[in-house]
Amino acid sequence: MVVHSLYDELTLSQCTATRDRSTRAIYGVLGILSLSACDYLILITARERRGLIFGHIVYRATDFAILPIAPPPAPDHPAERHLLALVRTHLKTGAFWFSYGWDLTTRLQNQRPNDTRPLWEQATDRFFWNKYLHTRLIDMSHSDSSQDCSEYILPVLYGSFDIRPAAIHSNPFLFCLISRRSRFRAGTRYFARGIDSQGNVANFNETEQLVLVNPSTSQPPDVFSYSTYGDTVLVNLVNQVGYEMPVKDAFERAIEEVTDAPTLTVVDAAGSKMVSTSRVRLLTPSEPARHRADKLHGLSGPYNVVQSTIAKGVLEKQLRSVGILEEGEEIQDTEFMPIFRNVWADHADYVSNAYSGSGALKADFTRTGDAFDLMTGSWVARRTPLLSAALLIDKRPLLIRSMPHVAGFSIFMILAGLTLPRTSEYSLVYYHLIWFTFLILSILFIQAHGTAYVAWPRLNASAVRDVLEYDGPGTVPSNTVADGQEARESRWVM
Repeated sequence: MVVHSLYDELTLSQCTATRDRSTRAIYGVLGILSLSACDYLILITARERRGLIFGHIVYRATDFAILPIAPPPAPDHPAERHLLALVRTHLKTGAFWFSYGWDLTTRLQNQRPNDTRPLWEQATDRFFWNKYLHTRLIDMSHSDSSQDCSEYILPVLYGSFDIRPAAIHSNPFLFCLISRRSRFRAGTRYFARGIDSQGNVANFNETEQLVLVNPSTSQPPDVFSYSTYGDTVLVNLVNQVGYEMPVKDAFERAIEEVTDAPTLTVVDAAGSKMVSTSRVRLLTPSEPARHRADKLHGLSGPYNVVQSTIAKGVLEKQLRSVGILEEGEEIQDTEFMPIFRNVWADHADYVSNAYSGSGALKADFTRTGDAFDLMTGSWVARRTPLLSAALLIDKRPLLIRSMPHVAGFSIFMILAGLTLPRTSEYSLVYYHLIWFTFLILSILFIQAHGTAYVAWPRLNASAVRDVLEYDGPGTVPSNTVADGQEARESRWVM
């Protein structure tokens, strides 16, 4: 592949020899991203081998290079720097996995060993994380057979992958856990909610647990979802009391109205189980291995605890079926249990970090979801830097913006009155009273207008507000909300 920076073009041709040529190891093309000034080619420049599945090596991408295809007309423009910072932070904090010969985006029972199509055409669309970034190369491949870029279109998985050798009673097997994050409605805590008209739920993760006793003959496992995977047990982790209760009740009513509704099990956040309707029953190890868990603040601790508990019961059933475990024996009593715990704990860390972000990183990058919108194509940058500069403009009223400064200046003046040397004997009572009044009033104002001080997403701000302020079908009437909570709190999910 040849990049013509002068003409902003990509072609498949032989590169002519030049004297000033340097080489660099490239392990894959993540894609091409268009920002406000120019297009950027994102390359995988470092990788880490993390396992071998069916003879194919699985890597984690650990470093990237972001190269402008053409010299940007305004490389130092604030909007361009902000967007590039989002991209770099997403690449630095994300968990990206790939294989040159195995489709990580597709669960095992859907793999087709004899499929001769390029790997990117076999990939599952919703888990093909960088598909938007490969739009340009895909279009080139479809429009001109002589410019088939399939060798450069590398499907990348966002999620987690872990495969470890294990043994129980000297019976060896491979234990593998894969989580796949959907690129549709991906976001972060509070700002990605609900379901869209195409049925894409926010922050959907598919978790696949594999037990490979003999990779050539092992039974394909089952994972989660209704129309795609068959009959499903829904595990509702919404709290039974408080402001989450209307969401739980609305969810159960919606399931009741579904034809051939799946079984619904209600589990509170603490892990205790309770029956609430005739269709709600306790989860037992004899249930099918397909489960779908939902939680108001999903992908958190209780979510992973319930999911791993279900996986443990299914795993024990599978190991008994192949004779590794005796009837009535549990993995809790075997040397395999530490491996099981560690794999699921690492899985929880990968998923939770992507969802809630890290406190050590700037909230604008990790908690608003702007980077997800940019990398998945939910928001497309305007090619005019001046128009994109509107992203950096604070459009809040002057009074809203000034109150934190008033509070800070009031604290400074109070401390100055207490610590600086005095040149007169006049009392400072009125001085402190005035500044304490300013401080209290500014704090009360900030509390009363709290949502105005939230670090809202900048790229898709209108879409986020449409979700949070939705008042259409499926919402809970305000008179059904417990403890006087406003109805909008219960509309965040439904």
